[in-house]
Amino acid sequence: MDISSKTIELLNEFVTKKELPIGLLVCGSIHEMPFEDDFFDIGACVGVLEYFEKDFVEKAIVEVHRIIKPYGKFVLDIPNFDSPVFRITMLIEEHLGRADKFNMSSHEFDVMLQDYFEIEKTEKVAGMIQYFLCCKK
Repeated sequence: MDISSKTIELLNEFVTKKELPIGLLVCGSIHEMPFEDDFFDIGACVGVLEYFEKDFVEKAIVEVHRIIKPYGKFVLDIPNFDSPVFRITMLIEEHLGRADKFNMSSHEFDVMLQDYFEIEKTEKVAGMIQYFLCCKK
């Protein structure tokens, strides 16, 4: 799933050309996904949340929680504000017109997650903090 119809179009062309077996490519937003409750066993959200502020991020977390099965696994990442790599990336993204809007500390984010997911592990990689989560229901 991606918000960009161009990305979905390019992915469709790629999988058709390579004859790859896939499920479904959907254009839409992470805060309103067209899937039933408890639909997925696993999911990932990488390189997305840094573009949104707290209120939208919380809507996205609630929506992901809705579509992930109990004890399902989910991986996501958020900015690591302490990382010099992230600070450089943030400047580049701003220059490209894609300003980072994430406005929470990692602690605030952890607190937001606690009603929805168990944090199994975190890793700091390339200016981001990766979260490996298990869905609570």
